[in-house]
Parts: sequence; structure tokens; C-alpha cells
Amino acid sequence: MPETLKKRSVKGTLWSFFDNGATQLIGFVIGIILARLLSPSDYGTVGVLSIFLAVANVFIDCGFGSGLIRKADRTEEDLSTAFYFNVLVGIIAYVILFFSAPLVADFFRMPILVILLRVLALCLVFNALSIVQQSLLTANLNIKVQAKINVGTQLPMGLVGIYFAYQGFGVWTLVIQQVGSSVLKTILLWIVAKWRPKHIWSQYSFHYLFNYGWKLLGANLIGTIFGQIHSFFIGRTLGASDLGYYSKAQSLTNQPSTMINSVVDRVVLPILVDTHGNKTKIRNVYAKMMRSLTFCSFPLFLMLIALAKPIIIILWTDKWLKTVILFQILAFAAPWGPIGSLNLCLLQLLNRTDLTLKLEFVKKPVTLILLLIALPFGLEMIAVSAMVASIYCIIVNMFATKKLLRYGYKKQFRDIIPNMLLSIVVAAIIYAVTTFISNNWVKCILGGMLYCIMYIGVAKLLKYPALNELGGLYKDVKKNK
Repeated sequence: MPETLKKRSVKGTLWSFFDNGATQLIGFVIGIILARLLSPSDYGTVGVLSIFLAVANVFIDCGFGSGLIRKADRTEEDLSTAFYFNVLVGIIAYVILFFSAPLVADFFRMPILVILLRVLALCLVFNALSIVQQSLLTANLNIKVQAKINVGTQLPMGLVGIYFAYQGFGVWTLVIQQVGSSVLKTILLWIVAKWRPKHIWSQYSFHYLFNYGWKLLGANLIGTIFGQIHSFFIGRTLGASDLGYYSKAQSLTNQPSTMINSVVDRVVLPILVDTHGNKTKIRNVYAKMMRSLTFCSFPLFLMLIALAKPIIIILWTDKWLKTVILFQILAFAAPWGPIGSLNLCLLQLLNRTDLTLKLEFVKKPVTLILLLIALPFGLEMIAVSAMVASIYCIIVNMFATKKLLRYGYKKQFRDIIPNMLLSIVVAAIIYAVTTFISNNWVKCILGGMLYCIMYIGVAKLLKYPALNELGGLYKDVKKNK
């Protein structure tokens, strides 16, 4: 890897971790306060609407953001064309949701959803206004600026959310917080990115971006729908409270996952682009990243699973106890997430978004079948179906890596399994030891310390490759300070 690329990747990775670490920490603390002030039903009500917003956001981006990042020789025509398309689709999406809000409320038997959806959908328009700016910052590996923007958005809007929660606004607290975050982030991106759309529309640019993005759109759309489908059925059949428990468990699972996956999304693709399509270099970088990411992700989530009950009681009080088992089930699939993100970056790099779409047709029918089987058996079995489906989808994604890089299943699992097995064994030991401790704070502190010591100690003893690779990254950081 050239020195300039190494330096850029190290800085990008560092700032990505800072960005995600800071935003996740702020969100975590704010989430603790809000969870104590709001009810599971409040979270469940907004969770129902999040399904529609997530799907609409996929249409608004349409893969154009990734297309701009991937295109090394992007022009003003490309940028302005993408901007006007994103904004147009954002406005159309808002109008559709505005007029369909009564139908959504009737379907879920929640009249309040009419006004909530019409207000919350404003996020779509503001998100559309900043896609190009966000893509430019990512393409230039300007993660430092993005980190400042994210912190500058989340902290003030988190405080706003806490204020409204204390004032008894209930579910409106979450709506106000989300809309305010979209507005503030868009303003900051426009100020910092210093790019403005020109009065240009290029049919050539549109065709290029659309031809690249439509397959990615299809894959992302299917992925988003099926990513939200469990919440959809829970909200429709079990109600807002159960969806609140499930959503909160999912949120706790997604917080560390988002931090890891965001590093992959914002750093890996630009780095892989600089390999100039050399398959050997791509494979080597990909394998090192897989080993390093799973070396970190598996122990993190297995430790959280082992200590889930005391953690949730300390953070959110006993009223959220029903979340414990749901979190433990969902978190077992979370360590596999970075593999999926790596795979998506690889397919974008090699311009094989067609394969991304084809794989979705292999994965999603199984996800739906598992959900329908689990639905009559209640909330816990729905969580089990989601966990099994997530792992199955990652294994299917690994086929693309095998096909494109000649990095077969055997080699991939050989890089993953040691990290997984060691994490499970240490988690089982920690769970057994902390069972005899009554104080929840002592359980968390002692259990966490013992887990880290045992995991790293055994990894050093067995000379895990990922440990040396992470050590090499630390040396690069010191060298490039």
C-alpha cells in the first residue's frame, strides 16, 4: 500500500472511529435519559413510521451518492444532476407520504400516526438536500469534517429532545428530535462542504449515475424493506408496546454495529479505489480488514450478551426487562455485520451492483419464510428468525467475495471462526462467574474487565493474526501523527 494511501487510510479510520465513537456516546447517553422518561409505546409508535421513512430514503438516494464517490473524474454536471434528482425525488416522496398518512394510520389502528407521519416525513426533503455534500466529503476521505458535523448535530438536538421529554411531550419528543437533526445537519453540510449546485442538467451524467445506481437501488430497497419487515409485522399484529421493546433491543444492537459499519462504508471504498483494480491487492486488503473487524466485533457483542441484563437494568430501569432476551438474540448476529458491509464495498468497487441485486433475491425469500414461521409464536421467536436470517444473508454475501476475488468460503471462515469461538468461550466463562454477583454495577465492571483481559491474553498466546495487524495499524498511527 503506498505511503500516501496508508496515511490517508489511517487518518480516515481514526476520524471515523472518533466520529462514530463520539456520536454513539452522545446518542447513548441521551438515549438512556429518554428511555427513562418515555414509554415503550412511544418508541414503538415512531418505530412504525421509521419503516416508511427508511424505504423513502433509499429511493431519494437511488445509489447516486455511491456513484459519485466511485467516479474519480466526477464533474460539476455529475454533481448538479445528482442534486436536482435527489431533491425532486425527496419532494415526491414527501407528497406521497403526506396523502397516504390516513391509510397508514388505519392499517396500524393508530390515529395519531396521521399527523406524526406528515411532520416526520419532512426529514426526507432535508436529507435529499445534502446527499451530494455528504458524498463529496466521503469521496475526499474528509471524515474529520463529517465527525464535527455529526457531533454538532447530535448534541444540541439531544438536549432539545431531553427538554421536550421532561415537558411531557411523549412521542412528539422523538419526532421533534429527528426532524430537527435533519434540518441542522443539512445546514452544517451546506456551510462546510462549500459546494453549490449549478444551473446544469446533464443527460449523460444522469444516465451514468442511474445505470450505476438502479441495481444498487434495487438491492438497497429490498434490503431496507426486509430490514424493517419484522418491525412492520410486530407493529401490526402485536402493537406499539411490543414494537417498542423490539425497537429498543434493535437500537442497542445497532449502536456498535453502526459505528463499525460506518467506518467500513466511509473508509474502505475510497481505499479500495486506490488499489486501481489490482485483484491481489484488493484480496489482501479485504482479508486483513475482515480479520481485524471480526476480531473486534465478536468479543464486543458476546461481552454485551453475557452482561445484557445488568446493563439494561442500570441504563433503562426494570421497565425495559423484556428487552434483555430480545437484545441477546439479535446481538448474536451483529458481529457478522462488518462482513456484509465489506462485501457491499467490494461490489461497488468492481461495478458489480448487478450481483448485489441478484443476491437479494436469494436472501430475502428465506428471511420472509423464517418470519412467517415465527410470527404465531410471539416476540422472542420473531427475534430468533431475524437473527438466523441475518447470519444466512451474510453467508450468501460471502459467495460474491468467493466468486470475484477467489477468496473462498474455507479461507473466509478460517479468518472468522477463531475470533468467534474465542469470543463465545470467554463470554460463557464471564456469564458463569458474574451469576454469583448480586450487584449489577459490579457485574458489569468486573465482567467487562475480565472479558478484555481473557480475550486479549488468549489471542496473544495463540498468536492471532488480527492482533498483529491491529498492532501494525497502531504503529502507523504513531508514525503519521
